[in-house]
Amino acid sequence: MTSETEQLELEILGRLAPGIAHDFNNLLAAICADADMARRVVGPGHPAQEHLEAILTTVAQGMGLTAHVLVNARPRPVQLREVQLVREVEAVAGLVRRVAGEKLPVQLELSEQAPAVFADPAQLCLALFRLAGTARRALASGGQMRVEVRPEDGETLFAATVTGEGLRPGLFEAGGLRRELLERLAADHGARLTLSEEPGRASLKLALPKPG
Repeated sequence: MTSETEQLELEILGRLAPGIAHDFNNLLAAICADADMARRVVGPGHPAQEHLEAILTTVAQGMGLTAHVLVNARPRPVQLREVQLVREVEAVAGLVRRVAGEKLPVQLELSEQAPAVFADPAQLCLALFRLAGTARRALASGGQMRVEVRPEDGETLFAATVTGEGLRPGLFEAGGLRRELLERLAADHGARLTLSEEPGRASLKLALPKPG
C-alpha cells in the first residue's frame, strides 16, 4: 500500500470518526440506562450487582472516549488537487467493501479513459462510505452497490448506485447523505449533481469537469 493511499484512508476515517462517535455514544447511553435500571431492580447483594457495576463503569469510560473524539474533531476545508479518480476509488475499494458488508457486495466499473479532475478525493470517497453504510442498514435482505468512474460528454462521471429490497425513497434526507450536503460537495467541485430514488434503488451522480 502506498503512503498516498494510506493518507487517503486515514483522511476518510478521520472524517467518519465524529459521526461514528455520535452514533456510538447514543448506543452507550441506551446500554447505560438499561444497566442502571437492572441494577436497581435486582437490588443490593444480588450476584448480578458486581457485573452490572462493571458494565456501567466500562460504558462511562467509552462515553468519555467518544466525547474526546467529538470535542477534538474539526472540519477541514476542501482541498482540491488534480487526481485520477479511478486510482482513488481503487485505493479505497477494500474499505468500502468492509463498510458495505456481505449483505451489499460492491461492484466497480472503472474506465481508464476517464479524464483527470480537480477534486478532494477524501470527500468524494466519504460519500461512498456513507452511501454503503446507510444502504446496508436499510436493506431487508441482500442488495448490490455499483461504483462507476467513466468519461461522459467531456467530463468525468463519478456515480454510485445501490439496489435491494428494503430501500425506500428518503435515503438522501438524513445524516451525512443529506441532499444539502451533497449539493455543497458538488458546488465545492464545480460539478453537476444528480440524485435519484425509487423503491429498491438509489443513486448519486457527480459530473466533474476537466481541470483548466
